[in-house]
Amino acid sequence: MYAKHLSEEPSQAEKAEEGQVENNAGGFVFKLDNWARLERFLILGSDAPTYYCSEKKLTVDNALSLQKCLKENPEKTVDIITTVSTQGRAVKNDAAIFALALACADEKAKKYGFEAIPKVCRTGTHLFQFVEEVKALRGWGTGLKKAIGKWYTNRSVDSLAYQLIKYQQRKGMSHRDVFRLTHVAFPEKYQPLIRQVVTKDLNERIVKRSTQDEPIVYPSVGELPLIVQGWLKLQVEKDPVKAALYILDYKLPWEAVPTPMLNCPEIWEALLEDMLPEAMLRNLNKMTAIGLLTPFSAAEKKVKETFYNVELLKKVKLHPIKVLVGMRQYNKGRGDKGSLAWAPLQSIVETLDDIFYKCFQNITPSNERYLLNLDVSGSMTLGTCAGMPITPREASAAMAMVTARTEANYHINGFSHELIPLKIHNKMAINDVVNYIDTIDMGGTDCALPMLWALKNKVPVDKFIVYTDNETWYGKVHPYKALQKYRDGMGIASKLIVVGMTSTKFTIADPSDNKMLDVVGFDTAAPAVISEF
Repeated sequence: MYAKHLSEEPSQAEKAEEGQVENNAGGFVFKLDNWARLERFLILGSDAPTYYCSEKKLTVDNALSLQKCLKENPEKTVDIITTVSTQGRAVKNDAAIFALALACADEKAKKYGFEAIPKVCRTGTHLFQFVEEVKALRGWGTGLKKAIGKWYTNRSVDSLAYQLIKYQQRKGMSHRDVFRLTHVAFPEKYQPLIRQVVTKDLNERIVKRSTQDEPIVYPSVGELPLIVQGWLKLQVEKDPVKAALYILDYKLPWEAVPTPMLNCPEIWEALLEDMLPEAMLRNLNKMTAIGLLTPFSAAEKKVKETFYNVELLKKVKLHPIKVLVGMRQYNKGRGDKGSLAWAPLQSIVETLDDIFYKCFQNITPSNERYLLNLDVSGSMTLGTCAGMPITPREASAAMAMVTARTEANYHINGFSHELIPLKIHNKMAINDVVNYIDTIDMGGTDCALPMLWALKNKVPVDKFIVYTDNETWYGKVHPYKALQKYRDGMGIASKLIVVGMTSTKFTIADPSDNKMLDVVGFDTAAPAVISEF
């Protein structure tokens, strides 16, 4: 509707200049370079399809782009993989693990890849996933076997014991399986630990019970770390009160607890004492359902204290999208599978709303004028964001709220085939914002509308932010052309920041324009980058 004010020029379904490529929707946009695409893949992954592209095609395309990076500069590629993974910028580590496995299968990159294994694969679960990925890509050479062996033997006995107890198996893969594949050679100091935790069955560990019902184990148990001694006792304990004492005394994680015990409030009360935020987030539903988490209870106080510990949140790198997904699930009061149901505590919902913002990197307000524009088209409603059960449309609304909470001068629009002001403000709860976005009617995608609307209405804007999957095709004017027209018409050197919400290879930002920026959606660093740009 706004294009009539502009001179005739190619529509988005036509190529406007030589550097453009056709996106999955049939519109012409710009192609990300391989390095930008690598970063987008590492943060968002490709484990869910988009509206226009299958999961398989996304994975293959990203793998080809990754291989080009490895060929151009293998050391730089592995450094980027490691940095994104260790800084907690991605909600999941899956893409980084896959990328590392691919690097370890590359002749020039493998030496860098081997060195990065303990940095990217920080837990037993990560290691199991890496082993599964690398099995499909290459054989078991001596270098790879040694690198995986060092994952175990470069740890202290206590550190390794924690990994063996907390991360015993994943999707059928166990430490014993890794040992068989890689033939890890353990020095003598590790042998009692390996024998008792990995290579023996529980029946072999337990010799008999005393009259006090205390398990008597092999003498070597006395040489083991405390966590292992406590774990062995816990496996044969039937009294939840005694079991809770073992958890407290030996600082056992919830993964060490036999499944039947996890329905006992006493067990969860003990686990809460040393539980980290992410584990707490995953288990809020259970603790509420069994009656432990109630108004004004000690458990409620402990949960809130843990979540409001900002230094702890930074240390463990709790990702905001996990908070968002956990909050939405908790607020539903029922699981998506099974019969578990609970009455959510409003105080906990409000706590999660608060800490969602605290999980991003520190942001300094720029005091500029922001026009935040949410793509609410149909293509934003399919698939998930970063492999989590939330759509790109919902995720974009949450990301926009981070800027809205930071900056004093902002306005929020939604757009598809037309543009509408959204009834969203920075005092709204994040859950209400996401629910509201779900009510907006869908249509085709025209990413030029924010600039055309601002020009028509003479709205002064320093930064246009467009949250999109970049599958624009509907409009008569290319987005970058619309920005040029806005700059000329308003006399403002406005910037355009494109927040890509899916792991595709496209962007509407013109790479030749230094006032246009492409960032990755739901990157914990993205709001700070936007503010500083």
